[in-house]
Amino acid sequence: MEFNTDTEKLFYLYTLENPKYFEKIQKGFFKNSELKILFEFSKAFFEKFKEPTSREQVKKLIFNTRFKDQIKPEMIDEAFNANLKEYDGSWLDDSLKSWVKFKSLEDSLIRSIEYVKSNKIDTDTIDSVVEKVRGIVQEKNSISFDNSFGVNFANAADHKFDASRRVNSGKTFFDRLSGGGYDYKTITVYAGEQNIGKCLIDTMKIKIKNKITNIEEEISIGDFFRKIKNA
Repeated sequence: MEFNTDTEKLFYLYTLENPKYFEKIQKGFFKNSELKILFEFSKAFFEKFKEPTSREQVKKLIFNTRFKDQIKPEMIDEAFNANLKEYDGSWLDDSLKSWVKFKSLEDSLIRSIEYVKSNKIDTDTIDSVVEKVRGIVQEKNSISFDNSFGVNFANAADHKFDASRRVNSGKTFFDRLSGGGYDYKTITVYAGEQNIGKCLIDTMKIKIKNKITNIEEEISIGDFFRKIKNA
């Protein structure tokens, strides 16, 4: 399947109908600048109100911002006019997952190249640079669409512990230290002294407010740092 503006429209609408994918998709995945803006507003709206945006809600959200001259109502209509019923649901779901994996890989490669170019490479630094790049690629591509990590208490089989099953954490050092990641169907608790830095992990979620759109967004500390750095 070729990823173009038409398929991005389908993925945008499919995500509105399946909001669980909002956390897997970044606005930068969209090549089309208008769809990128629509997705950003829809994702922020969902994170705040826990419901997807309708066509009219998107129009109202855009109208009250500086994007109203860029995103015309007819553009929004065009994006919403795609008919998802014309496509097989399983095919569309698999295609979106493939798109997410591809864009995550692409993003990790771009970040890796930027990191390498911005650092001095010599015999003293090569090991740390390689480790950092390996971590970027692993973290960005540790994507799972399976949320069934929990245990069904009523099912006796779920009480059997299988030490061979591991869940990749996306953190190179931790996975190496723990022998492959977290134990399957367990809760891992991080403990430490006050002010030791427990909250400063890359994936910790914080809330920020856009002064232009007045929309609150939930974002990881790592992504927030990178957003400021690249601004």
